[in-house]
Amino acid sequence: GNAITPTVTVKDGETTLTLATTADDTGDYSIAYSNNTNAAKSTDETAPTVTITGKGNYTGTASKTFTINPMAVATATISLSDATLTYNGAAQHPTISSIEGNNSEGSTLEFTSSAYTVSYEQNDNTLTADDVKDAGGYTLAAIFGGNYSGTSTTTFNIAAKDLSDAATIATIPDQTYTGNEIKPEPAVSI
Repeated sequence: GNAITPTVTVKDGETTLTLATTADDTGDYSIAYSNNTNAAKSTDETAPTVTITGKGNYTGTASKTFTINPMAVATATISLSDATLTYNGAAQHPTISSIEGNNSEGSTLEFTSSAYTVSYEQNDNTLTADDVKDAGGYTLAAIFGGNYSGTSTTTFNIAAKDLSDAATIATIPDQTYTGNEIKPEPAVSI
């Protein structure tokens, strides 16, 4: 991200001091920022910091930490590799092809996988990726973290496997009439 440099006012009593904008400037102080490109709290070990250094009639340094809040994601669209899968008995889920969204100011954002974590739900139950295997509808949520905040969701489906195309039923041997219901147990392979 871009460096965030909040405006600082430095005073000596009621007198506002003058910022030296170049090394040769005769202002009263210079200013430097550190750790000021990513979201962080003022209490974090690597908190964003502003440091002023006295010049001319002033000496010494003073530092102050500040908070950079994560950018709220107002809307986001999740594109999936495949929104419909077919039941295969194993855990499966589509991969995220891309996530594009807007912040509250309307700027377009494209998110890398390091900007979010993924969770899954089915029928209001939170699932791990290993639990996503049965036929049915699922919700995939991208939960933004780090420099971003918010959650975006999309849905996908695992379709039931069609046995008419996949099942093979072994030959059932001829049966002899007994006067009772006959229930052979054929071997079925999928």
